Amino acid sequence: MSTTSTTQPDGRADRLLDEATGGAPTTRPQQRSRRPSLPLVAAYIVFAVLLFYASGGTLFIASILQQTGHLPTDRAWLTVLFPNGFGNFDPDESGHVELVKQDYLTLAMPWFVLCLVWEALLVCRWMPPEKRPLHTYSFNDTIMSISTGVLYILVSKIVLLNWGSALYELIWDNARVTSAFSDVEDPLAWWVSFFLADFFYYVYHRASHWFSWLWASHLVHHCGEEYNLSTALRQPATDFLTPTRFLSSLPLAFFVPAPLTTFQAQLGLLYQFWIHTQVVPPLPLIEYVINTSSLHKIHHARNAHLLGKNYGAVLSVWDWLGGTLEFEHLEGEPIYFGIVP
Repeated sequence: MSTTSTTQPDGRADRLLDEATGGAPTTRPQQRSRRPSLPLVAAYIVFAVLLFYASGGTLFIASILQQTGHLPTDRAWLTVLFPNGFGNFDPDESGHVELVKQDYLTLAMPWFVLCLVWEALLVCRWMPPEKRPLHTYSFNDTIMSISTGVLYILVSKIVLLNWGSALYELIWDNARVTSAFSDVEDPLAWWVSFFLADFFYYVYHRASHWFSWLWASHLVHHCGEEYNLSTALRQPATDFLTPTRFLSSLPLAFFVPAPLTTFQAQLGLLYQFWIHTQVVPPLPLIEYVINTSSLHKIHHARNAHLLGKNYGAVLSVWDWLGGTLEFEHLEGEPIYFGIVP
């Protein structure tokens, strides 16, 4: 396994020193770690709560509660789950709460903004210098990430460019393999769509790092040289010009209806928001099963021996089975981000 380092007292100075020494990793004397203060602990807790809401945590919980028949229909509880739902989650006359056919990406926008601001304060101001990541925030990199994210949303809302939806409906109506999962409220259909969507995302994501047509669009997400939550917003607006959907979503049209696929695509995209932070440490007990910020940080590295690792969205099981799973270790050389020239 390769070794990496995530905490340097002065990342910019280390970069210059690395260049001066021919790129050889530099080391600094170990500093005595300080116990975090109570305000800093509180800041971490607030950050964790914000990430939970921004990354679809309450959506996943609500889905499980609905499948087991325990989703509360009281407006107070629904407001706790979806504070900015604006009436979209009010139960109907039968007490049913619509969870599948919602625009969760739009609802998540305020949480994205809050998380970005809070993370920037954490890594640039509040964390002790020796605990700060090597890469924090730079103005130009952050503006580029936010701008590409806005462009991605604008393009995705233009129906004429969304040819994948029409093709999906055509396949579902005329060539589906089974109708067993056609009920979007069926828990079995929900889980089948979840595993299928996550698996085919792995297939697409791995292919996008190997085939130039796919990489021409996907590289937008990787060209940032900083790694923080704004990186999650750096999405390509040109996916509709590539065969991305043939690998990621259209295979599901043979098994599940479009609303479930759209729902799972949103859930997967929301989940991947939190894994673009360096504030969360490695979580070794769960990284064989689910993707984490530590694993995804390896995926964004441009260190030569770390290329081609950790392609999963929610589950890291596919990386384990596919031989692309790579863990992070806290000692050794630093990680550098961006694309390889």
